[in-house]
Amino acid sequence: MPNPHVNFKALWHGLLSGKVLHMLTTAEGIMTQTDRLNGDGLQEVFATNLFGHFMLVRQLQALLCGNEKPSRLIWTSSSNARESAFSLSDYQHAKGQESYSSSKYATDLTSVVLNRKFNGQIRFFAKTYTLTPYNGAEAHVWLFKQKPEYLDSLVKYHSCTSGLGRCYVEPRKMDVDEDTAEKFYQKLLELEEQTLEKYRDLLD
Repeated sequence: MPNPHVNFKALWHGLLSGKVLHMLTTAEGIMTQTDRLNGDGLQEVFATNLFGHFMLVRQLQALLCGNEKPSRLIWTSSSNARESAFSLSDYQHAKGQESYSSSKYATDLTSVVLNRKFNGQIRFFAKTYTLTPYNGAEAHVWLFKQKPEYLDSLVKYHSCTSGLGRCYVEPRKMDVDEDTAEKFYQKLLELEEQTLEKYRDLLD
């Protein structure tokens, strides 16, 4: 999450509206972020949180899909992934102030489409972190032990911790529109093609 800043006006509004607990536990509406272009001309948060991983998966696709047994990929998303932060017309989030939330919602959209396209060969799972690395690994370990065919591709599996410190996994349905996910996936493919063309000489 790049250079987060507290939006005190939004925090004050949250206090008055009774939404302060939700805001403090999710940072929704109170954290703004400044983003910048990276050396490739992409928004840094989008490139780091999603596009680099997307390109890696696409480049390894033959290897990942070539096995008799499905490969498993676990994508780390966030409980801060929100549709309200994402725009298909500005999917790199160059104009907004919630680039982290936008990139994580984009991760959720991408996992839905990749699951649909490669379900028999690769399984993608989105998950979230909480509190400590140990607590955050709960969903990773749990997902690794599950049979992919029994998992819902429209569910995000959250690492959670009870008030007494017990770790557990909580499935939550993702708030994603599958048509938007498909349109976004097509935009990612176009961007991938442009990026590969730009670096074709280095890749040959």
